[in-house]
Amino acid sequence: MPHQPPQGGGSQTFRASRLWTSNVWGAAFAGIGAGTLMSIVATIVMLQTSSPKVAVLMAAWIALVLLSALGLFPGHAVEVTVNRSRGLRLRAPFQDLYIPIAHLRDVTPGLHEGFVVRLNRRHGLLTEFLIHNLFGPEGKPLADAIAEEIQLRP
Repeated sequence: MPHQPPQGGGSQTFRASRLWTSNVWGAAFAGIGAGTLMSIVATIVMLQTSSPKVAVLMAAWIALVLLSALGLFPGHAVEVTVNRSRGLRLRAPFQDLYIPIAHLRDVTPGLHEGFVVRLNRRHGLLTEFLIHNLFGPEGKPLADAIAEEIQLRP
């Protein structure tokens, strides 16, 4: 379903294609499964070893898996709402992020992958986000709507 134009300065919601949405959700669940499996294996090895070096290595492995999980989710939006003159709401698996218009720097075409939206300040680990070509037919209108909001801000 194509995006709806705003009525009276309201908001526009852009939804990713089914391909992109299923890919993002599948990757999230696969990452959770793989991280769980790796943590279980590392825990078993850590409990079965008498070597402190191996125990430290396995503890570091578990910490790395947990840190990777934290860094995984703040991207890959499946739905973006542009609230006129206020900000963007990015919805992704297990994540809902609001970015004020004042925090948006610019929208530039990426090399091959779509459009890059750079931010003036960080939002967690996020300094920019990508509107990938696989986002679907609403990707270009989304990039145009964000660029328009950046140009219209005071």
